[in-house]
Formats: sequence, structure tokens, C-alpha cells
Amino acid sequence: MILTKNVLEGLQKAYRKDLTRELIDYLKITYGEEPFPYEYSEQDLYTQIQRDIDYYYAGKLVITIGNQ
Repeated sequence: MILTKNVLEGLQKAYRKDLTRELIDYLKITYGEEPFPYEYSEQDLYTQIQRDIDYYYAGKLVITIGNQ
């Protein structure tokens, strides 16, 4: 299972707030493809994304996208 538009919308409803564009881009890059040769289960995907969102809003997730 990968991050889809429906999954993303569900997470935004669960958190009752809009996620920042920066965070959404990070989540799409990180969870938009299966980690070859494995496959995310639904529970794993939601758990990892929720952890990342919590870390982001706590200031513990460093997001660097693009050339630095």
C-alpha cells in the first residue's frame, strides 16, 4: 500500500488540520512508492505517516527536499 490522495485526505481529517505543503511533499516522496522488495501494510503505512506528522509538529522531523 502506498500514500494516495484518499489516504492523505483521511489523515488531514483525523488530525483536523491542513498539513503544510512541505510536509505533504515529504510524505509523497517518502511513502509514494513501495520500499522494494517489500510492501507496506495498511497499518504500517498509517503508523509511519502518523509518527512523521507528530515528529514534524513537535519540531523533531528534519525535512530537506531538493538540492542543498
